Amino acid sequence: MDRVRNLLEQIQGRLDSLNKAERKVAEVILLNPQQATRLSIAALAQAAQVSEPTVNRFCRSFGVNGYPELKMQLAQSLASGAAYVSRAVEALSLIHISEPTRQEA
Repeated sequence: MDRVRNLLEQIQGRLDSLNKAERKVAEVILLNPQQATRLSIAALAQAAQVSEPTVNRFCRSFGVNGYPELKMQLAQSLASGAAYVSRAVEALSLIHISEPTRQEA
């Protein structure tokens, strides 16, 4: 179960060693892991701008048989409260910082 609990940390830790296409899949998952558990393989592939076989290769590289198993482990990882700070929060913070403020005329 340690593998399940640390799936997000494993993905984050291996981000730099993944090939370009698999890194795109990882980034979509890390950006919003909760949403990733609800996406179909086709929707995840489209969001990452990769093919469905690439998503399956990504899954196998993390020791699971396919996307349904990865989604299940991802959901279990989130439910177990694995220590993870969503990159979405960081991205939103950067967006709010860099947005110019609109001044009234």
